[in-house]
Amino acid sequence: MDVVQRVGCVIMDEYERILLLHRNTAEFQHWDLPGGKVDEGETSAQAAMRELYEELGVHVRLIKLLGSDQFEDALGLFNFHCFQAVIVSGQPAVQELETFDDCDYIDFEDLLGLSLSANMQVLYPKLLSGEIRLE
Repeated sequence: MDVVQRVGCVIMDEYERILLLHRNTAEFQHWDLPGGKVDEGETSAQAAMRELYEELGVHVRLIKLLGSDQFEDALGLFNFHCFQAVIVSGQPAVQELETFDDCDYIDFEDLLGLSLSANMQVLYPKLLSGEIRLE
């Protein structure tokens, strides 16, 4: 099985809420970090910035790489590289209506009651425990 390279970005607002997209497809109905697949010839950082523009219509500045993990879901096996980013221009809004039906800033304590993507299920406990620290 080939391992697909994917990226995601943690973006926080001034109230320390995390920006998530709600994926609503035949395969998945869950909340996910904005991000996506790394294209051939692209670095993970380039992919993260491109994906944020494609999915949310925003330009971001990457602050740092938060870490990398491997996860598996119904579509395959993934190496996931997670960045912390800040929006430098644009207002987040769903751009890919065939895939996502909502985007919102969500309080960390409210994440427990939501259906989360596989990568968020790996990331969330690390953020809560302080294993991954945001700037």
